[in-house]
Amino acid sequence: LDELREAARDGEWSINWQPLDEACRAATAADQNSNFTEAVRHYCRAISFMMNELRLQNVKKAGDSTVRL
Repeated sequence: LDELREAARDGEWSINWQPLDEACRAATAADQNSNFTEAVRHYCRAISFMMNELRLQNVKKAGDSTVRL
């Protein structure tokens, strides 16, 4: 996830960070409570969400009609 975050920031991609951050916080809390199954579940959701956001970048860029000089 850290590498995906870095790639998104470096690439200046448009990402909705709130769901990712919430999933990571939930995973950390579950891990601290020794609920490792739940922690893994939250991390998997976070990764899945991030991958979907990255896939949408091509769609967002294709639909961008802004002219840049």
